[in-house]
Amino acid sequence: MAGQAGQLLCGRYRLAEPVGKGAMGQVWRGHDEILKRPVAVKEVLLPEELPKAERDHLAARTLREARAAARLHHPGIVTVYDVAQFDEVPWIVMEFVSGPSLAEIIKRDGRLPWQQVAALGADLADALAHAHAAGVVHRDLKPGNVLLAGSRTVLTDFGVARVLDATTELTAKGDLLGTPQYMAPEQIEGEHIGAPVDLWALGATLHTAVEGSPPFGGPTLTAVLAAILTRPPPTPEHAGPMAPVLGALLRRVPSQRPDAAALTGQLTALLQPGPAVLTVRSPGSASHPTPATVVPGAQQKTPLRSAVLDGHSGRVHSVAFSPDGRALASGCDQGVRPDGSLVKGGRRVRLWDVASQTCVAGLTGPEGAAHAVAFRPDGAALASGNSGQPVHIWRLGSRFRRGPVSLTGDVDVVSVAFSPDGTLLATGSCHKTVRLWDMTARTCIATLSGHSGWVHSVAFSPDGGTLTTGGGDHTVRIWDVAARTCVATLTDHSEIVREVAFSPDGAILASGSVDKTIRLWDVATRTCVALLTDGFTPVFSVAFSPDGSLLASGGADSTVHVWEVATRTHIATLTGHAKAVTSVVFHPSGALLASGSHDKTVRLWRLQ
Repeated sequence: MAGQAGQLLCGRYRLAEPVGKGAMGQVWRGHDEILKRPVAVKEVLLPEELPKAERDHLAARTLREARAAARLHHPGIVTVYDVAQFDEVPWIVMEFVSGPSLAEIIKRDGRLPWQQVAALGADLADALAHAHAAGVVHRDLKPGNVLLAGSRTVLTDFGVARVLDATTELTAKGDLLGTPQYMAPEQIEGEHIGAPVDLWALGATLHTAVEGSPPFGGPTLTAVLAAILTRPPPTPEHAGPMAPVLGALLRRVPSQRPDAAALTGQLTALLQPGPAVLTVRSPGSASHPTPATVVPGAQQKTPLRSAVLDGHSGRVHSVAFSPDGRALASGCDQGVRPDGSLVKGGRRVRLWDVASQTCVAGLTGPEGAAHAVAFRPDGAALASGNSGQPVHIWRLGSRFRRGPVSLTGDVDVVSVAFSPDGTLLATGSCHKTVRLWDMTARTCIATLSGHSGWVHSVAFSPDGGTLTTGGGDHTVRIWDVAARTCVATLTDHSEIVREVAFSPDGAILASGSVDKTIRLWDVATRTCVALLTDGFTPVFSVAFSPDGSLLASGGADSTVHVWEVATRTHIATLTGHAKAVTSVVFHPSGALLASGSHDKTVRLWRLQ
């Protein structure tokens, strides 16, 4: 029996709507009624006319898939939560990832810049290294199985995964599992399937992303398969220095392809630039139409040194300066070693001395990812929003080493912000809600509902009367803090809103989105007064300078952009990071800018 909207599985998982369908089944967006969180539920579609033996065969394959995928715990791989048995068929319950697939991005935007593709490739290779170390081969890696969820690159659908230890042999020789354009020659010919098939598929996927079409094509399935088996891979025209890597991945002999761990290093190295530079152009005319669309013009490079703070175990998601500017906090995810194993220990939040640029404390607490960090306005406490755990609050002494307290009742928090007076903490989570916490009693005093996607960002206005949130439902919402009500919903963005920020005077609201734009809103009229774009990159973070004259943004192109607010003019590009920039923040003095990146580093930029 096929699933139906509203159906409850095992008294726990409520099906909402189908979100994808493939040869083996369909995926539903659902809701875990016990843990109160969104989930993805994969249903295996078994034709009624199938003999019982074949139905049992497919059911066993699904269980094998679940067991294989459940071995994997990596930020670049969709997490398997549970397997529910219903109507004698297993249903796989997984993390729900909100975001378009790489296939959708390519269809919409065409080929992508090689730097962006290299960064995506490094993330995917890192995920494959973890899977292969656990003995799991994906077997169907393709653009449609790569999800871009904000700053995350996520590999999904291990639907035809095969466990290398071969405890069970269910796939008969000759079965054609996978997508033809991305299948390795040995996979087509029914030979031994090992980790190298995923490296070939990754090469074909990256070629498709950077060139706009697969490396091997044809009018029929036979023509596609013949091209893979007989023709050399085409020379890419737009891959830049990544071209030799693509050539190595598409070698016919499996043993000649690089392994996933080595590939991660190769792609990361391609993105490592020389000395950091500040690219500047003179501001243009101060008169701009409203709203104005600004695209960077010709630029002139001038050297600028940047300090690099490294040692993080995983990708850096958030950075925040203390109110006095002496300390910098950073939050990162768990990280994966070169052999694919997870980094152990709970030091996901670090505190840095800004003057000496040294780490003075690794705070015990989060075991998964610390998605967001924020200092209380008096500098006496630090909050972190974490995956799979409650919000942690540290009281900060002179040595920064006191243990945290937890705000129980909410997990998977991806954004945190203190009110200007420090009495409230706002948290946004993947459960589509915003919570307000009384910091004296450490209790939740309000739950704000309305977003239909993750709440990626929360920000209080300077007077504390208004709270603004940005969500995975492409909207910006404005809330009256005292009344606990939504007073406005801004709907002009076409993709996930990753960051919102108020100007210091509270007159302007900035929102950065995966739709590759920054919008400036007049808070009084709640209208868009400027549209800023740097040309092609999704925006993951925005921040105003203390005097409100500048706006910084970070995004998928591994750079930080600086804008002059009054003229709506792009004035600087800071280069040096090797992967996506997920967080930017100005020093209280305005003389420094900090940026956190998926390259596992924080950079400090001197702006004067």
